[in-house]
Amino acid sequence: MAKFVAVLVGLVLLVGPLADVSSAASTLKELTSGKGQRQQADELHDRLSITSNTIEDAKAKSKQPTPGQHNHDQAKNQKITINYETRWFRQLVDHFTWANQDTWLQRYLINKDNWCGPNCPILFYTGNEGDIEVFTNNTGWMWENAQQLHAMLVFAEHRFYGQSMPYKIDPTLISPKQTKTLGYLSSEQALADYAKLIYELKHNIFDAKHSPVITLGGSYGGMLAAWMRMKYPNLVDGALAGSAPILQFPGEYNCQDFNKIVTKDYEGYSSNCSRSIAKSWSTIRDYGASRGSAGLSALGRHFNTCQPMKANDTDLLLEMLNSIWVNMAMTDYANKATFLSDMPAHPIEHACAHLKADPIDSGDEDLLAAISRASQVYTNSTGQNACLNITDYVYDPMDVLWDFQSCTEMVMPICSDGINDMFEPEPFNLTDFVQSCKIRWGVDTQVNKIKTLYGDKNLHSASNIIFSSCTRDPWSAGCPQESIDANQIIVLKCPGAHHEDLRPSGPNDSDEMRQVRKQELDTITNWIQKHYSNVRKFARNETLVWASRRTDSSEN
Repeated sequence: MAKFVAVLVGLVLLVGPLADVSSAASTLKELTSGKGQRQQADELHDRLSITSNTIEDAKAKSKQPTPGQHNHDQAKNQKITINYETRWFRQLVDHFTWANQDTWLQRYLINKDNWCGPNCPILFYTGNEGDIEVFTNNTGWMWENAQQLHAMLVFAEHRFYGQSMPYKIDPTLISPKQTKTLGYLSSEQALADYAKLIYELKHNIFDAKHSPVITLGGSYGGMLAAWMRMKYPNLVDGALAGSAPILQFPGEYNCQDFNKIVTKDYEGYSSNCSRSIAKSWSTIRDYGASRGSAGLSALGRHFNTCQPMKANDTDLLLEMLNSIWVNMAMTDYANKATFLSDMPAHPIEHACAHLKADPIDSGDEDLLAAISRASQVYTNSTGQNACLNITDYVYDPMDVLWDFQSCTEMVMPICSDGINDMFEPEPFNLTDFVQSCKIRWGVDTQVNKIKTLYGDKNLHSASNIIFSSCTRDPWSAGCPQESIDANQIIVLKCPGAHHEDLRPSGPNDSDEMRQVRKQELDTITNWIQKHYSNVRKFARNETLVWASRRTDSSEN
């Protein structure tokens, strides 16, 4: 989600018996309606390109945080080749009035390698606040399970992010002047985009009118995946929402909980680690404000900045470090990853290895040197950067877009008190926040809009949604914590970081993580089976037979 609000687990929580999908037939009859695959709509081919990547080589394009299997044992030690077509779909700018009938091209990525044909399953990723290729390359769950589910994979890009631009905007400008066009940037409009695309995929682009659709996403994308099932149950049969903080809104959670979890992540490796970070804020401020040019020079030397430090750079340095510690907690994955930055497995452990000394016994110079080395696990783990450009880790074009969403509807407060966490005190005042948004964007913040549109903690009217909540993820503070019946809301808790269950499986995965992923797959398979059972009741003269092939090792 934006800076400090990123792009969007302990023991497995069993939620009741699932269908015995391992006994499904080992043969597959393709679903067919006799019509054959329909011709692609001409407008979808305004532009088309074929790309190929591997998950291990995927480079994330954003550095700041914001609110992602088939045979797991085999996948641990192999690369997953990602092949997709890039397509474009003509969308409406405004789905809810006829006052503006402008259209625009939405980018979506598609893979049909494992799709068994007409009416077979579709796994649909609801794009986050960023370039869709980043999430495509980091959502290994979909690629690893596509073969078993015989599924088509679709990754849809969120409006105003990546290359899906309804209107040209200035990504550096925060001003009411942009509200006329950015006013069409909202979760509600984005969901309508996805709904229209899903409908056309099923009814006009492919022979798929009876295909079950499962939405998936992590963080904000996970919120969208869940909301798609809530708002469009006629199009979506179920949702897997990874690390989706749908309750992280005023009145629903304590804004201090986020940074408490971040602090606990560091304390889990070393109490001196979190205490050193806590002490570093005042030390850096002292060097930047009270020691003149010598203090600024020392900061530049310790952090190896590309340009000499100036007085106003101190706040930027502190902001960068705040982002680093939060991002590292979010992505403290069991396996090496390049999602927000190129980092080793368990990056906090590597960072805390530099902060073992008791900060009470450390001199200021030693503390600054240690903090710098710890931060380089995030900024320069490969050792290839000759110097540190602070602005690379502070400014991001996405920040402007997410700032607008935060000011209009996505009010997700995060605060700290400096006592129960390792950060500087930073309270959240809703009145001040709303007033600031009015100045920046000229908008009246609709604080309760999300709760009005999608609900709050009362989720009893929803069904077929898995909320996976990783206990070491700061965003878990805003995620649902309790299941509601095995056929309604299922909460799975796993020992990991931000939507780690949706990431590619790897050699360091715990047994608990593998079990969570298997339970997700079993549940989704059950939903798909029920979908076909229901469709048979009204489908005329059509063969609707689907079976999931399970390898022996994936059942272990």
